[in-house]
Amino acid sequence: MVINEFLPDPAGDNSQGEWIELFNEGDEPVDLGGWKLADKTSKFTIPKNTVISAKSFLVFYRPDTKLSINNDGEILSLIDPNGEPAFKVSYDDKAPEGQALARQPDGKWAWSSAPTPGSQNVIKTAGTSKSSKTVSSPAREESAGSPEEDERIIGQNLAGIGSPRQNYKIAGIAVLLGLFSVAGILLLKRFIV
Repeated sequence: MVINEFLPDPAGDNSQGEWIELFNEGDEPVDLGGWKLADKTSKFTIPKNTVISAKSFLVFYRPDTKLSINNDGEILSLIDPNGEPAFKVSYDDKAPEGQALARQPDGKWAWSSAPTPGSQNVIKTAGTSKSSKTVSSPAREESAGSPEEDERIIGQNLAGIGSPRQNYKIAGIAVLLGLFSVAGILLLKRFIV
């Protein structure tokens, strides 16, 4: 589950036109009830029985979420029901009016003058017509650590990556493999000598 596109500075009234789009990359539908969308200062809890189909989009508009996306830099998070960040994205520059920040298939981000809420992203820069032009990636996806342990992970879904439970599992497996390797070498050495 990823944040796929969002519109921080719509042409006209920000309080009505801002939105955040999620994309379910998985092969199964997901009930997002109890998940949260968050910006730097507030959170919105997704209502029970809000289901996003496999390989589908779901858009949340500001009048429903009450989330106000800052025009001059923001951090948006998708938080699972256990309180673990599943996905984060941020940008530091001024949002161009009427342009959405959209995630490209390679995981990079680009401003697009052709927002596509609820459908596949189209990256067009202002002034282009039919051809699309990729621009640099002003946003970054971040790990969920504290500033001291902030590990920037570019272009990845963060569900389970870098969480303490996942790190302990990996460390435990590595220790066991090391012990079994040493024991195997000692046994072989004993039989060979």
